[in-house]
Amino acid sequence: MKSRRKVVVVAISILVLLVLVGLLSQPILSSRIKSRIEVAAQKALHVTPAVRLDGSIAALELIDHKISKFTLTTDSYSTKRIAKIGLVATFTNVSLPHGNVCAIAGGVSISASIGVNFVATQVEQKFKSQGGLNVAKVTMDQSGINVEAGPGGVATIVLTPTTKGQELILKVKTILLFGQPLSPSKVASLTGNIHPVVPINQVPSYLHLISVSTSASALTLYFQGKDAVLHHGVACLS
Repeated sequence: MKSRRKVVVVAISILVLLVLVGLLSQPILSSRIKSRIEVAAQKALHVTPAVRLDGSIAALELIDHKISKFTLTTDSYSTKRIAKIGLVATFTNVSLPHGNVCAIAGGVSISASIGVNFVATQVEQKFKSQGGLNVAKVTMDQSGINVEAGPGGVATIVLTPTTKGQELILKVKTILLFGQPLSPSKVASLTGNIHPVVPINQVPSYLHLISVSTSASALTLYFQGKDAVLHHGVACLS
């Protein structure tokens, strides 16, 4: 009887020890995983983003080479054309790299915020090249992009951003001339010359542009994708 009790006590002690070791190692595991993700993201983005692991990283999950969800955040990502893009990228159901297999994210959700100054410059160039209009001022709010054009900004053109495939299109919503709105038919007759189209370049093939929004400070593009192989060039991000 005593030997059985001893076995039970030892078994319980081992179980408690394993639980404690698991709890103590959780922060260490999370820290190591975050560090690996930071290094991999830096290779791809050339900036070091903030990394958030959603929920706890279970040891069994790591043994199975998987992470359920993590999020990268940075406000200083740049492309050849656009500087300081704000990125929030969430990856779900991620299979970690092992052997010659790259990491694969079952789902990807990304928002990319482009500052008002870049948007204003692009709009000015498009209006000048396509409609011959000089732009005095460009501002943004939640309803869209407001363009003051013509001598002294006599015309105010309100643009509504929308999507068409992988393109961002700025549709003309209304035109005010000396503060008075033009008729819809008149607007329609003019928009052929002042309808700027801004293509979205350098986006991975697994991402699809699904929507767009504006605020006073930025134009934000929203992308979604699935089964994304996480690599940079021909090298795995690991």
